[in-house]
Amino acid sequence: MSDWFVYILECADGSYYTGITCDLARRVDEHKSGKGAKYTKIKGVKDLLWSMRCDNRSIASKLEIKIKAFSKSEKRLLVFKPDYYTPQNIDKGIRCMDVCHSLSHSNKDIISENED
Repeated sequence: MSDWFVYILECADGSYYTGITCDLARRVDEHKSGKGAKYTKIKGVKDLLWSMRCDNRSIASKLEIKIKAFSKSEKRLLVFKPDYYTPQNIDKGIRCMDVCHSLSHSNKDIISENED
């Protein structure tokens, strides 16, 4: 059984792309060289922002679907404050905004930008 990864890329226009792969380095290189997904070919890729190792493709796919449904603010919280958001919370369907009420004022800046 091989490991799978869920990942979030930042595109050149500031948008985020979420995907899965069994070879993270290769897939990021593909996205950066224009050989990845259609979205990243069009938008261009700045950098890998976040990744999570999963035990199998099924788990990675389920998490990918849930993360793709997040707003950009929620994805930003996942990327920049991962301690507030665990894999178990994602799997249970708990969204970032449900756990961010305990953040300090400085951390709220991460989620308060209206770039969704």
